[in-house]
Amino acid sequence: MAAHVISENAAEREDLVPVVLKIFGLYVTIMTVAYFVGNAIYQIP
Repeated sequence: MAAHVISENAAEREDLVPVVLKIFGLYVTIMTVAYFVGNAIYQIP
């Protein structure tokens, strides 16, 4: 019983990795874009 639960959790964790990487990638992209946009807006005046 316990071994079955552990293997299920491992499978769920493997499915979770690409999702976490996608969210992290989106976060980094958004922060980078926001940084450059912020600098551009700051330099307009």
